[in-house]
Amino acid sequence: DAARDAGVRVVHACAFDSVPADIGAIFTAMQFTPPSRCAHVNMYHTVKVAEGASGAYAHATTFEAAVHGFAGVGEAREQRKQLLDRMEARAPGSSKGAPPIGPRL
Repeated sequence: DAARDAGVRVVHACAFDSVPADIGAIFTAMQFTPPSRCAHVNMYHTVKVAEGASGAYAHATTFEAAVHGFAGVGEAREQRKQLLDRMEARAPGSSKGAPPIGPRL
């Protein structure tokens, strides 16, 4: 509440490929032509290392963000639930995804 009152924007993810993933989600959602719409996106990260390679490399902060993100998944899940509950209290239905139009693929 203090952040909102001060006009601060809290970014939920700002490392570990979040920007490319967000851009990819936006791009994918824009490919739906009305009346179709994208109501939900699942993200998956995979890592492949070529056979014989000595290892994979990443920036230290990317590695730290991944480690802390995976380690804090339970806390993040609880924070997300609290946020959605607050959204629902302020505007019923706002935390729910758009209803599907037609069958799932």
